[in-house]
Amino acid sequence: MKCIYCNGKTKVTNTRPREKEHSTWRRRQCLNCHAIVTSEEAVKLDECLLVKKKNGEQEPFLRDKLFISIFQSIDHLPDQIRTAHYLCETILRHCLKAKPVSPLLSSENISITAIRVLKNFDAASAIKYNSYRTNLKLPNDVRRALKF
Repeated sequence: MKCIYCNGKTKVTNTRPREKEHSTWRRRQCLNCHAIVTSEEAVKLDECLLVKKKNGEQEPFLRDKLFISIFQSIDHLPDQIRTAHYLCETILRHCLKAKPVSPLLSSENISITAIRVLKNFDAASAIKYNSYRTNLKLPNDVRRALKF
């Protein structure tokens, strides 16, 4: 990896696996200007996971789609970007918990997992998220959605 400041070569001075995030944290030092930077190596989920949609079509997993839906669901909370990031990581961790991990995830399973995580975090966010994917019109619809 090249230094972001002077474009010189870097050496790894510290490495730590981050098993929950399926990534590796690395501390690097530039051999030229001696700057220290931190990098994170992660699996490219969009290249190794597919999502099976309700209509049967398959598409690459896009973390950004999940992030945007979570971001919209928590727009009433402070620090929305950081919170959405951590919620997405938690949702992905739950989706990838089963071993061996299947390369094909169902959109329904991702949605149910997201609702469960959001419900534990903030019930209003869970209701808002669920309202985007289903029609919540009556009070009974909301009650039924909260039973997840």
